[in-house]
Amino acid sequence: MGVVARRSRWPVVVPSVDPVMISARRPLGLFLRRALGAPGTVGAVVPSGRALVGALVAPVLERVGRPLAVLEVGAGTGPVTRRLVQELRVGDRLDVVECDPAFLPVLHDVVAGARCTAQVHGCRVEDLPGGRRYDVVVSALPLTNFPVTGVRAVLDRLDALFAPGGTLVRFGYLGSTAARVLVAGPGEVARHREVQRLLDVRGGSRRRVWANLPPAAVVRVQAPAGSW
Repeated sequence: MGVVARRSRWPVVVPSVDPVMISARRPLGLFLRRALGAPGTVGAVVPSGRALVGALVAPVLERVGRPLAVLEVGAGTGPVTRRLVQELRVGDRLDVVECDPAFLPVLHDVVAGARCTAQVHGCRVEDLPGGRRYDVVVSALPLTNFPVTGVRAVLDRLDALFAPGGTLVRFGYLGSTAARVLVAGPGEVARHREVQRLLDVRGGSRRRVWANLPPAAVVRVQAPAGSW
């Protein structure tokens, strides 16, 4: 919702501003430039809003009582990173993965004051050094923009990064399949549907977040308590 400016012949709606966006005013401009310049890798027109950020970090807030290892993939300008830095404590670990070098200075600034141990990795998740497992993996990768082989590679890598009993949380925008049917060619529609099938067969619980631009579906996948 917004407020109406009255000093004009026609009402002008001034949209309310999300506090997450206020704290990221300069990164917002960077995000918009990268979204226009590389839409296939950014995958959105604005950073995630407060409601979507809250849904993505919920698994972290639910795991209390012991140190956590958290991985964020596709951090962009860091709206989720900021919330994770606020919530994680001494003894926790946060690894942030972002392959677009334009976003890295912003992310380094975000984690600079973290109470937890935090590190930014400028690479693809497929190239993240091995040897560490995570209790929570938060993925903002625009997987439905990727080729099918790329999606398989990402999902296989995420599987290897889960700790037993870990949680993967990811999201996709509602209505993306219908939108592609209207504007894309048959090959692109077929690719999108195959990617969606790969994601759907992994299961998970779904939560719709309407208070985001655009509205999104957040999916949580729980790894078995034994080996994944």
